[in-house]
Amino acid sequence: METQFHKTVYPHLSQAIYQVQDQEQTMELRLPEGLPDIGRILGVWGQPLVRSKEWQSDSMRVNCGVMAWVMYAPEDGSSPRCAQAWIPFQQSFSHNEGNRDATVQVQCLLRSIDGRTLSARKLMLRAVINILAQAWVDAETDIYTPCELPADICLLQNTYPIRVLKEAGEKPFVMDEELTMPSASPELQNIIRYDMRCELIDKKVLTDKVVFRGVGVLHILYLGADGGLHNCNLDIPISQYGNLNGEYAEDAAAEIEIALTGLELDYDTEGRLRLKSGLTGQYRIYTNDKIALAQDVYSPKRTVTPQLQELKIPAVLDKRCVSVPVQQNISNEVGRIVDTAFYPDQPRCEREQDKVRTVLSGVFHILRMDTEGQLQPMQLRWQTEQMLEAAPESVVQMSVNVSGTPVLSETADGLYMSCDLLLDQETLANRGIPMLTGVEMGAEQEPDPQRPSLILRRAGENSLWELAKENGSTVDAICRANDITDDADLGQQMLLIPVC
Repeated sequence: METQFHKTVYPHLSQAIYQVQDQEQTMELRLPEGLPDIGRILGVWGQPLVRSKEWQSDSMRVNCGVMAWVMYAPEDGSSPRCAQAWIPFQQSFSHNEGNRDATVQVQCLLRSIDGRTLSARKLMLRAVINILAQAWVDAETDIYTPCELPADICLLQNTYPIRVLKEAGEKPFVMDEELTMPSASPELQNIIRYDMRCELIDKKVLTDKVVFRGVGVLHILYLGADGGLHNCNLDIPISQYGNLNGEYAEDAAAEIEIALTGLELDYDTEGRLRLKSGLTGQYRIYTNDKIALAQDVYSPKRTVTPQLQELKIPAVLDKRCVSVPVQQNISNEVGRIVDTAFYPDQPRCEREQDKVRTVLSGVFHILRMDTEGQLQPMQLRWQTEQMLEAAPESVVQMSVNVSGTPVLSETADGLYMSCDLLLDQETLANRGIPMLTGVEMGAEQEPDPQRPSLILRRAGENSLWELAKENGSTVDAICRANDITDDADLGQQMLLIPVC
């Protein structure tokens, strides 16, 4: 006789793409009319922007780019000038999902940017970006639960707590702000370059909404009315919510990354700033569920053949965000630091059994004033390694973001630059769980009169279930006979095992 179990459908999201790609792009920039000829390049900076994402039948296409600023010393010896450019990027990521719809998310990091002079009126710019592309499709997993079975059938059942990705989406929004320079800052005459990083301090799920708060840190390097170069940071509050497709319990969690899609900063003759920025909050919603599975079966009175298959749900085993300090010492001999920027790389990971070796790296772009009063560009590479715990047979995915802007301080040994990297680590299950889907049962048999009614033995390495199944008993019978409750009470004592 064959008995099939009840089947229920468990909905979740399945990852269709997780790919990291570097791309390098060069372009020629001709100075616009009105700017003096180039003497030498003083610094090159950039701000990556994600313009669009397109899901196609065999690939995911990302259109992005880098807003570039080039500061140079004019050939005529006048004050430093700045030229701007847009360096476009386009990248494709293949998949095998066909025409299925997907939710796509992108993180774009600027790894490096530099330039060189081709002529007095022309520059060659080179930028390297790192694109992390992710996509998820709707998926369903069948879960089988036991139906009504004869009293002599013994089932091994376990309950597994799992964290699963249930929904992903995005909330686009716009910042349109009038800003005022700090009162202590010198009067603004000309903006050289700017960038913005977004940091979230609160993100949560409220039933059918995802809510997030934080700050956009706008960093500005400018030429003051006093003829000197200065920088300042302005904080712009972020407070947004997005409607979700489903409703979730209080223990649901949200992970959110902000992608910049546009950034414009204008100013008037009175020093007032107008910021226009497009942003997208890319969110993922996780739930904490419990799944009960039957995983083994036997009967002391009949032949039983289990029907088994592996349950494979992309469960999140661990999710954490670690703050990693980025520290760099600089000799006093470099002179005065005018401005700094830090461009991180995506983490490089190598699996070592139950650990993951993670290499974090990046580049400081520094603008300094040397001892002779001349502006000089400088780049310093930073790198560190970390060993992180990771469950065996799991998949580890990581991404980074820079927290704030580099902070400069003086020490007895020289200058000291520091900032923080926020390292997001997600560990996904990569091994299925045995699941009983049905039982084939033979006819009930008469007990063997030669078989003993009681067996005396040690548990050894066996569990109560293994002892009961091996000796034709039940877990309840062994517990009653030995006044114990579970495997933790077994120890090394001799056990009485009643035979059914």
